[in-house]
Amino acid sequence: TKTAFYFDGWMPYDAEAAVRSVLEENKCYYEIAAPAEEEDHPVLLRQKGLAEPFQVITDLYSTPSVRDLDPTPYLAPFYFIFFGLMLSDAAYGLILSVACFIIKKKFRLEGMMKQLITMFFYCGISTAFWGILFGGYFGNAISVIASTFFHSDFTLPPVWFDPVSDPMTLLVFSLILGAIHLFAGMGLQAYQLICHGQVLDAIFDIFLWYLLLIGLVLFGI
Repeated sequence: TKTAFYFDGWMPYDAEAAVRSVLEENKCYYEIAAPAEEEDHPVLLRQKGLAEPFQVITDLYSTPSVRDLDPTPYLAPFYFIFFGLMLSDAAYGLILSVACFIIKKKFRLEGMMKQLITMFFYCGISTAFWGILFGGYFGNAISVIASTFFHSDFTLPPVWFDPVSDPMTLLVFSLILGAIHLFAGMGLQAYQLICHGQVLDAIFDIFLWYLLLIGLVLFGI
């Protein structure tokens, strides 16, 4: 009517006291009820520690339903590793981390922007790490400048190996990481199926794939 209205809304459990206080302060009639077991409702994800900034990746795609597993703690280490592995340049990684650090100190960031900048700060560290292992410093700019302008063969050698001169080692290493990533994802799916009581689905849809893939690897070896 012109003088009354009502609405429904959702809130986290730990916000109930604050919501009650506001409603009672404004002399509102209200009723608070827990969601039904099969009822779909919004999802609020909260991470702890180093996984917290990587929640932005989950939010950019889609948050899981209330009955699904939160993938953020499990995707965070793989995203951290793969981001650095793909860029793998120590100079670029250092620039990225320093730039993100300055932005965090200079500006008061909140929400998704804060998570994004923090995530790129960590990813810059990963990029610098892999760059040192592979000997990447602005690509091969250092050796080109040394030979062109100073007639020197100065280079910064890789700690592990140079992917340009030894691509097969990188290919094998990438396949191993990819297999670990694939197996971890399949394992999480199996865990979720078992939690939902779908044990046979976990056996026939996941564990048989484990047998097949591991068998193919052993056969190849």
